[in-house]
Amino acid sequence: MTRIGGVLIALASLAALMWSAAAIADDALDRALSLTKEQRYEEARDLLDPLLEREPDNVRVRLLHGALRVHEGDTEDAIGIFRAITRDHPDMFEAYNNLAVLYVKEGRLEEARVVMLDILERRDEALGYENLGGIYTLLARRAYDRGRELRAAGATSEDGSVTPEPPEPPSPPVKEAEPPAVPDRPAREAADADEACVVAGAFGDPASLEEAEQWLLAQDADILGLARETRETFKNHIVYLPPLESRAEAEEKVREIRARGVSDVGVIPTGALANGVSFGVYGRKANLERRMTRLGELGYAVRSAGYATATEELMAIEARIGGTAAALSEAWAARFPEHPIREMDCR
Repeated sequence: MTRIGGVLIALASLAALMWSAAAIADDALDRALSLTKEQRYEEARDLLDPLLEREPDNVRVRLLHGALRVHEGDTEDAIGIFRAITRDHPDMFEAYNNLAVLYVKEGRLEEARVVMLDILERRDEALGYENLGGIYTLLARRAYDRGRELRAAGATSEDGSVTPEPPEPPSPPVKEAEPPAVPDRPAREAADADEACVVAGAFGDPASLEEAEQWLLAQDADILGLARETRETFKNHIVYLPPLESRAEAEEKVREIRARGVSDVGVIPTGALANGVSFGVYGRKANLERRMTRLGELGYAVRSAGYATATEELMAIEARIGGTAAALSEAWAARFPEHPIREMDCR
């Protein structure tokens, strides 16, 4: 059984979508990136524009410029920026990936496919292959939906005649409802022992999902459907002071810190750390440690915590099997050791 369209291309957050692990030497650029991750786009733009004037050919500055254009609502301008980077730096995966993701968001799937194939011919990147698989899945979904539309309208055969959909079978005559029969306990337990239902795996790419589905079908399982799951990944760390009693106290603390010459500091507006003080989000360990050391020297007992920068779309398979879940679990674990399987109530 093939299920098309269940797994979509992952549209990662700024850190995964727009940036690699390359070192960022310029402190201003590092702060601009940190502000962008915190969705403080206007402040990030204020820092970035002077860098664009001073270093118009700096590829990292151009990448962040493209990212900000997306957040500022000009997707076409961002596409132009990333396309220009691919011409100037034909081996830079990040620019190609960003361009492909924006094409997908615009529904330009064929252009996205060509872009990903272009870079993958020169660089093997796991994310690239995963996104290419997602693009193919979306293309297949589009073709499948078009086929259904044509079939619903009537398919044209080779001799030009139209073959309509077969008619629905006639409905059985309506009968008065009867109370359902309730089996005695031994009979019910025997029926329960004959089958079980499971949720298998959490797959992030279409190929692995398809492989697992085919394996379950080979075990005479009945595929009931797919369940969408999301998983947060932490690729950056925020440096912060714990929440204060009120927003006013947090703002006062920010003014005090800025008066001591510390830049890139602000009140955390929402979430578990609301009314805390943020000193920025850092992807590089060296920058994180440097920032914390400097603040410690100034007497601030700052902390760091994982910062949610991406959510991964995963798909699990719901299936009905013969026998018990325990009987299948051992064979599943041997074949798919990285993917859990658990029992669920049969619907």
